[in-house]
Amino acid sequence: MLRRTFLKEHKKGWYQSMLLTGKLERHLQEVEKQANERLDTLMEGFLKKHPAPDKETDQFAWAAHMNGLQAMAEENVLQEIIYNI
Repeated sequence: MLRRTFLKEHKKGWYQSMLLTGKLERHLQEVEKQANERLDTLMEGFLKKHPAPDKETDQFAWAAHMNGLQAMAEENVLQEIIYNI
C-alpha cells in the first residue's frame, strides 16, 4: 500500500503507465517480497549485533528491545525499497 501511494503521488506518469499495461500489481508484489526479505535479513543482523535480553527473566525489556530493532529495520526498508525507484 505504501509503495502504491508513493508511486501515485510522486511518480504519476510511471504509476499510470504501469497501471495501464497491467504491470502495477506484479511490481507491488515484487516490492512487498523484497521488503519482507530485507526486513528479515535486517532483523537477523540487528539481533546478532545487539542481542536481546532474556525473554524469560525480563519480558518488558525484551519486548522494548525487539520493538526498537523492528522500528529500525522498518525505517531502513522504507528508505531502501518502498520510497526508492
